[in-house]
Amino acid sequence: MDIWMQLGIEKTNDIRVIKKAYARLLKQTHPEDDPEGYQRLRETYDKAIRWARNNKTSGNIINEQAGEPDHFHPNTYETNKQGDIHFADEAMFTLSEDDGFDSEKEAHLSSQRTNWQQTVIEESDPVEEFMEQTFHIYHNFAMRVELSNWIELMNHPAVWNISMQEVISELLLDFLEDHHYLPPAVWELLKNTFNWQRELEEDQAYFTNQYPRLYFHMFRASFETDEGYIWLSRYADQDMEHYLFCRSAAYSELMMGEMEQAASKIAEALEFVQDDADLLRIRIQYHILNGEQEQAIALCSGWLQNRPDDRTIHLLYFHLLKNNANMQEHEAYLFQLLERYPEEPMLQLASARLHMGREEWEMAESCCQAVLGQHPAHAEAILLLAEVQMRLLQQVTPDRRRRLNLELGRWTAFVRIKRFFGILLREKWPGLLTMALLCLVIVYTYQSTTGHSLGEYLNPTGTYEVKSGSELARLQPGDPVHAYAKGGTYTDMQLLNWVHGETFIMSSAKAKANNVLQASGYLYVVRLGQSSVPVSVNYETAMKLYNNQQAELIGNAYPLPPEQLNTIKKKMLGYASNSLEGYPLTSYYIQAKEGKAQSTLPPAPPTAKFYVLLILVLFTMFLQGVYRAWRFSRY
Repeated sequence: MDIWMQLGIEKTNDIRVIKKAYARLLKQTHPEDDPEGYQRLRETYDKAIRWARNNKTSGNIINEQAGEPDHFHPNTYETNKQGDIHFADEAMFTLSEDDGFDSEKEAHLSSQRTNWQQTVIEESDPVEEFMEQTFHIYHNFAMRVELSNWIELMNHPAVWNISMQEVISELLLDFLEDHHYLPPAVWELLKNTFNWQRELEEDQAYFTNQYPRLYFHMFRASFETDEGYIWLSRYADQDMEHYLFCRSAAYSELMMGEMEQAASKIAEALEFVQDDADLLRIRIQYHILNGEQEQAIALCSGWLQNRPDDRTIHLLYFHLLKNNANMQEHEAYLFQLLERYPEEPMLQLASARLHMGREEWEMAESCCQAVLGQHPAHAEAILLLAEVQMRLLQQVTPDRRRRLNLELGRWTAFVRIKRFFGILLREKWPGLLTMALLCLVIVYTYQSTTGHSLGEYLNPTGTYEVKSGSELARLQPGDPVHAYAKGGTYTDMQLLNWVHGETFIMSSAKAKANNVLQASGYLYVVRLGQSSVPVSVNYETAMKLYNNQQAELIGNAYPLPPEQLNTIKKKMLGYASNSLEGYPLTSYYIQAKEGKAQSTLPPAPPTAKFYVLLILVLFTMFLQGVYRAWRFSRY
């Protein structure tokens, strides 16, 4: 059996027909007597409503709401998640005269709703009784503004009957769509009783399209007050629906920035009532937005002469005087209001700013603390108190500063250091342990692979300054040396180092014939102290020595095999003008062809390089943890 057979109706997207069938079946299926049957009926009803909403056409919408020139067009506003309304820039949001005061048009607008309501009411006497009381309370303005009357109505047995509550909720929503001028406290009572907030959240688009006027007044008409409605009860003999329409229209036009239309509706409302505080606030806001500060101040001043106990207007007047009165008058007015309303946050904070201007920091702190005592989450008071206490820190005793630091959540240096290392070690101890183990592995890898310690690689032996041949004899093979020489004897030979593990000498002609000229160094014999020292140099250094200029020798010292040393000695004897005769030739020579000292350590092991890279990655992550811990420890 499909949902339409269960409801006993033809397939339709007319939601009112579905609700009517549901209300009829509820009378036969009571939740307490037949809970399973009620559950099946409820599921069927929900499916039918969802189908109708998904398949509704523009023609059906016109038939359902025929004759209603709704001034709350769905495309004129957007809603956010909190239910706040925002008017679209391209849409016009205005109240028409059809809304709320023309009895003939009002009857025409709600005709279809009334027909359906009467059909359901005829089937249920408690519902009929409830709706009759609702009509009676609403149309008696003096009763309408009394919250107690609505509380009594919400205690009606039909409201707490599960089978009737949904029907009453639907009937009341339809009724309030066309009768929506109620005090805020009444709206809150109705909203909580029937849980309309949940219904709005479940299907916001449907709710705002089906009940646009009710939505606006229930969730958005914040300019209205309960006191304002109670004050208007003395004008119950006048056409209050027309007046409330004009007042609401003035507010909506003002919010849309339509100043001329707002002024027109304000003037029309003033023809009925001149001493409505809610209307006065709209008028004041109109002058403020219009740049007419003096007129707004005059309205407040004139109002307070007749109603000097109006707290809201006093506060508004104080705010307006802030920039339009001299300092002494404004301060006097502030203290006068503080005597009347000592717990008003706005006045307490204004007093705090006054004391701050006088550098009376403790008095300012007391005012901020008073506000936070009543409103612990007051953002402006929190920010102002923080500023005041920061100033107090600069001029108080150490004990007072310590107490203020604790109030501000600022810890002592010892506690901050403790918190810093606590946070750091708690989060990064695995990384620290891993880095320590990797360092041990690297030390072991260098020693076992190269035969040299990591320290030798990190701090290699320094260059030795050599001034004599005897100093060369005390060095280890390959030690870096640095020396200065002037002049010398060119041997016309090339010295090649460590070819197949040996050092040998060949003549320049032979080196050139074997194309090894560029791979060898020019062999000179220079004087260092009382010794002659063979050196292998590049062309530039060789030219300096040839021209008897001082040359800098930077390289490594190596021993010469005896046969190579004899070759040099024999070559030297062939020179008649040997300037080094009498200076014994050393068994070490200096390889200075590159002009720099070469490292004698073997290459670092590749695995050690990988471990170093891994340590750098871990260290980067560790530094991020240090920064994070430092930030936390500051607060």
